[in-house]
Amino acid sequence: MGLDNIVMIYNSEQEEYDNKIPKNISIKFESVIDSNLIGLGNNFSSEYNFISFSGKAYSWAVSTITDGKYNLYQDLKPNELEQIYLCFERFLSDIGEFYQDEITKIQCAYDNTMIVDNWISYFIDNYIPSPKEIKGLKELFRICYENNLSLYASY
Repeated sequence: MGLDNIVMIYNSEQEEYDNKIPKNISIKFESVIDSNLIGLGNNFSSEYNFISFSGKAYSWAVSTITDGKYNLYQDLKPNELEQIYLCFERFLSDIGEFYQDEITKIQCAYDNTMIVDNWISYFIDNYIPSPKEIKGLKELFRICYENNLSLYASY
């Protein structure tokens, strides 16, 4: 069993968090779909969407990029998601300045080695996300904090 992270919104009528994300907010997550985040799901209904992704795959990367301050095994409020977003922004800015050509080559390697990647995952505990996935996570965190959404760690 693994960790999934569920996007939650505060329901002021019930005074609790709810996983029923209104359509006008959930549509903003369409920009994340192309990043190929593992387990990214957007279950639709006529009134709302349910959005989740595999937190287990990305928790180590989040912890590394945030210098151990955050991981996806904890519930995260909008202010914490903003801090994570800023860490991802700095990370991508720092490596992007010097290694843009290399990042493109790395992404091409990821795109062509899913079988090798799946094989490697049997032997190591820490999944290493592609540059596209890192950008997708950054975008996901931005959308969450800008729309006052939280991430719930579900086991």
